[in-house]
Amino acid sequence: MTRKTADKIAADLMKKKPLETIINIKYDLQLGHYMNPWDAAFSSLFSAAAGGIFPLVAMTLTPVAYQWQATILAVCLSVALTGFMSAKLGNGLVKTAMIRNVLVGIITMIIHYSLGILLQA
Repeated sequence: MTRKTADKIAADLMKKKPLETIINIKYDLQLGHYMNPWDAAFSSLFSAAAGGIFPLVAMTLTPVAYQWQATILAVCLSVALTGFMSAKLGNGLVKTAMIRNVLVGIITMIIHYSLGILLQA
């Protein structure tokens, strides 16, 4: 497509629905098309339950010397998977959900580990 044609199309889109066009192009969202909160809630419930399997297996089957490292890796993989699954099932943003889940999972592990050390002393 030529630059002139592209400019004509862009000008036409901006005349008809400027806000919808900008939101759609910039954020890949459609105004008036929102995620159902019940779908998101049930998909998160299912994803979290399914994602708990990996840490459980890592803690159970890994030799004692490597349990700590294996569990951390399993949790990171698990929360990445739950982010992927919940976003797919709830029609959300996959990459954002996975990054958010991994970061929150790591922060949560650090908090729980720190509290455990404090309460143990």
